[in-house]
Amino acid sequence: MKTVRMLLVAIMAVFTINSASAQGKINAVIHEIENLENADIVYSEKRGPESKKIYKITKIIKFKDKALAEKLIDAMKTERTNAVSYEIVNRQRIYKIKFLKENNIDSLEISLIRRDGGWTISFVKQGH
Repeated sequence: MKTVRMLLVAIMAVFTINSASAQGKINAVIHEIENLENADIVYSEKRGPESKKIYKITKIIKFKDKALAEKLIDAMKTERTNAVSYEIVNRQRIYKIKFLKENNIDSLEISLIRRDGGWTISFVKQGH
């Protein structure tokens, strides 16, 4: 499990370096959440059949740390002015934010959902 976690941290670090600074606060909080001992992480990637380059990364992270969930919500609220879309459904405690790079192809969509006494992050990065 430690090896998988270290691999995910390394991939996140590469993504953070390549991403626009607008998502910096959000990425930092997600990185903290990924390092929680009780975080359950599912990672998948899709590659082009010929180039073998990754064009889509999806992560699902389940955790129970309310303080980090609130920190992520604050980061999303702060950075929403740099996003192409931002949504909140308060009754269900659902938060969504989407960023689009200048090329209008590369995107990052993050959802935070409160369920079953914990939190679930859906993280989808698409593009080159």
